[in-house]
This record gives sequence, structure tokens and C-alpha cells, in this order.
Amino acid sequence: MLTFIFLLLGILIAFQYNQVAMSSKQKSTETEYRYDVETELELQEELLSIREENQMLEEQLAILQSDTAKMEESLTAHKGTIERLYDELERTRMMAAMVPVTGPGIVIVLNDSPLANTVSPEEKDNYLVHVEDLRSVVNDLFLAGAEAIAINGQRLGPVSSLRCIGPVIYVNGKQMAPPFKIEAIGPSDILETAMNLPGGILDVLRDWQLQVSMKKVDKLELPAM
Repeated sequence: MLTFIFLLLGILIAFQYNQVAMSSKQKSTETEYRYDVETELELQEELLSIREENQMLEEQLAILQSDTAKMEESLTAHKGTIERLYDELERTRMMAAMVPVTGPGIVIVLNDSPLANTVSPEEKDNYLVHVEDLRSVVNDLFLAGAEAIAINGQRLGPVSSLRCIGPVIYVNGKQMAPPFKIEAIGPSDILETAMNLPGGILDVLRDWQLQVSMKKVDKLELPAM
């Protein structure tokens, strides 16, 4: 009888232990499930936040790219304008004889006629190079496309002076004597053709038997004023 009671008591204790173990396992599973669900929700919220932030960054990047493209386009347009202004400034400085110039061109040399020493004093002036002759040659050279001109090394510009006081010619205030070496930088073929036109100033001077020579030069160097 006593043995039966102990056996029954053992069965009851074992059953109760199993119940407690099963209850604990169920609670643990429920806790793990709740943890997994909460973690997944947190991860989804974090992922959504990251996606929103990435979208905002992409929009900002698109704006920056658009602004950069506009700035590059504006700089390109301004660069072209600046280059044109710089080229125009350089040409203006060159025409104003403010800078030295190097380039191809022609050289014209004018000298008095040998007849000046044989004719009467009344006729002598007809066989001398006059300041008007120099002015005509210079004007025709500029009209033909000369970019820079010098007479006996004196560069000519907008404020240059060609004057005659008695028989003496002054260029930029400096006394000059023949022969007069006129150097002109520009398209040499065009300049040569223009200055050799029939009825042109050189043709007239040759008719008066003044000494006139002209040649093309690959490189001339003219100083600034």
C-alpha cells in the first residue's frame, strides 16, 4: 500500500514538472516571437527612413547638377565674351602703337631723285620726298590692311605726327632725313598688290623719278611708341 502511494506521488510530481516546463517553453516562444516582430518593425521603419533620406539626397544632387550645368554654360558664354573682348583690346592696343608687333609685311624705301642735284633750285622740290608723300604712303598702307607701320624706326599711331618745317621732316617730333624706310606689318601679298596699283602713290613718285623700292619680308619687328 505504501509503495503504491509513493508511486502515485512520483507520477503526480513528474506530471507537474512537465506542465511547468511546457508553460515556460511556451512563454519563451511567445517572448521570442514578440522580439522578432518588434525587431522587424524597427528595421522596416529604419529602412523606410533611409529610403526617404536617400530620395532627399538624390533630389538635392539633381538640383546641384542642374545648377552646376547652368554655371558651366554661363562660364562658357562669358569665356567667349571675355576672349572676344581680350582680342579686341589687343588689337586696339596694337593699332594705338602701345605694344611691340612682330609679323610679316613689306618694306618701302623712298629717297630723293638723283635729279634733285642737277636741276635748277626752282625745280628741286619736285624731286624731293615731301611729308605729304609719306602721309599718302602710310594712309594707303593702312587702307590696304596694314596693322602696324613705322618710319625709320618710329612707330606710327593715332597720336603720331608727320610734320615738315622748311626742308626738314619730323616724325613723332624726331628729325628725319632720306632715305625713308617705311615698314608695314600685315598681309604682305595684299599690301604689295595694293601699293603697286597703277595711278597709286608709288606710281606717281616713280613718275617724278624719285627712288622707290619695295619688298616683302617674312618677319618684321616694330617697337611700341
